[in-house]
Amino acid sequence: MTSIPVLDFRRYRSDLSGFADDLGRAWREVGFVAIREHGVSEGLIQGAYDQVRAFFNLPLETRLRYEVAGIGGARGYTRFGVEHAKDSSEVDLKEFWHVGREFPEGSPHAGLYPANVWPNELPAFRPRLMALFRTLELVGNALLRAIARHLELPDGWFEDKVDHSDSILRPIHYPPIQGAPAGVRSGRHEDINLITLLVASGEPGLEVLSRE
Repeated sequence: MTSIPVLDFRRYRSDLSGFADDLGRAWREVGFVAIREHGVSEGLIQGAYDQVRAFFNLPLETRLRYEVAGIGGARGYTRFGVEHAKDSSEVDLKEFWHVGREFPEGSPHAGLYPANVWPNELPAFRPRLMALFRTLELVGNALLRAIARHLELPDGWFEDKVDHSDSILRPIHYPPIQGAPAGVRSGRHEDINLITLLVASGEPGLEVLSRE
């Protein structure tokens, strides 16, 4: 069994070329890597988790007020048992919320993407999730600079490709399941994004398919 490589993000600052080579090798050979000492504080993560948990504990009738028709779940709430993996007929047994980039008033990029939706019942929801969004984006951009170095491209090669991109913060809730429902927790899939950052879960369940 192939183990998931673990990299220390502090090497990004002290030995970028070495970090970049290890990162590139991990993504090429396994397609997945764990990053520690990444600088995203536990308080920031838990602050967002607390708000997300509070939202998913609201009555279904309340949650459904934040489901936006006509945009394929791009923003706001998506109810349980709707999404499914590509080429799969089985629905995923989960519900989730989508948060996207916000542009300042007057920005020429405003209106590129659907507007974010925020639950009126939770005034701290927006600031907590946007703070996590911005911090994770900084980490993601740094990883892209490392990948550019590994590919022998200019360190900033990805910057204009992801600047103003439709990055998504996606809190997912997997509620308890009774009996034997028709569906899977989350179907086998390949992510369609450039990169995906996953916050470490407190529960087991993630499976990674290596090239082997």
